[in-house]
Amino acid sequence: LIGLNSAVVFAFFNDSIVSSNRFSAASDYFVHPEDFIKINEVYPYAFADSKEQIELFNPTTVSVSLSNCSLLDGADHLIQISSFTIPANSYLVLYLPRSILNNSGDELRFICDNQVKDRVAWGNWDDGNLSDNAPNPGQEETIGRYPNGKDTGVDSSDFVKMTPNLGTSNHL
Repeated sequence: LIGLNSAVVFAFFNDSIVSSNRFSAASDYFVHPEDFIKINEVYPYAFADSKEQIELFNPTTVSVSLSNCSLLDGADHLIQISSFTIPANSYLVLYLPRSILNNSGDELRFICDNQVKDRVAWGNWDDGNLSDNAPNPGQEETIGRYPNGKDTGVDSSDFVKMTPNLGTSNHL
């Protein structure tokens, strides 16, 4: 695994809108709260003076520690996120210190305790099933789950191209 040498810059955002897909409490479900964290929006093709960004979304009503979690792209570049906790109903936006995501297509995996908890493949990234990949965003576009947090297990159904709105509820 290749680690990023520079620190990842981050920001937290709280979603004050409560929607019908929120959960009451992670402890009610007999699963780990990080099971609910979603890769919610990805900004892989930024202008030269911008930074690539990844948004994680916590739809639960409890804060979720990422102490045993990381992100990996398709080339297994490691993005350390283990020092973060995402507050309830909030977003964590990661600003990558250098370009690692492929503009024409890539994969991003959210991993906790050595298990893939969420993933997205977009564009021409061959993850074994190109037909279900999310669309490839153009320059200054993101791909995001729409509606916010949607997860059917089919990236082409869950993700749409949109104008960047990282740190807030996804909208077209």
